[in-house]
Amino acid sequence: EALLAHIESVPLRDAVRADMIAVTELGNTFRVRHHETHIAELPEDAYDYFTGRVVTLLHILLDESGRLAD
Repeated sequence: EALLAHIESVPLRDAVRADMIAVTELGNTFRVRHHETHIAELPEDAYDYFTGRVVTLLHILLDESGRLAD
């Protein structure tokens, strides 16, 4: 919530919050950490999709909070 608070546009903030929840659910559904052997493995052809979503979220959160390096 602290990082989301930097996003002035309420509709954008709500959309980013929803995407954060969705990415968390993806990470909890598929094995994205090597030690989690009890859940479904993320298909190899979905690596770029998942990584892209995470990177995009990090980028907007860092940019809006003034923490994105030039």
